[in-house]
Amino acid sequence: MGLLVFSHTLLDIIASPKTAFYAADTGMPLFFDSSLTVGLGLWRYKTLAYVGEYGFVLAGLLIYLVERRKIKRELPV
Repeated sequence: MGLLVFSHTLLDIIASPKTAFYAADTGMPLFFDSSLTVGLGLWRYKTLAYVGEYGFVLAGLLIYLVERRKIKRELPV
């Protein structure tokens, strides 16, 4: 569970601020008072954001289908 939280935080740092979807987004705050924010801003541009989002969905679907096919081949008849 800790690795899941950590990986999600890393992805948030890459994508924040998400101004393509939320114009007022300032980035991911490092502390509770929002004095310092971090983020590479991958989702600043709407086209890049959509390509990235749909790309992740398609990559996940492709991985699922390939693994499902492998499992079906290994099952005894």
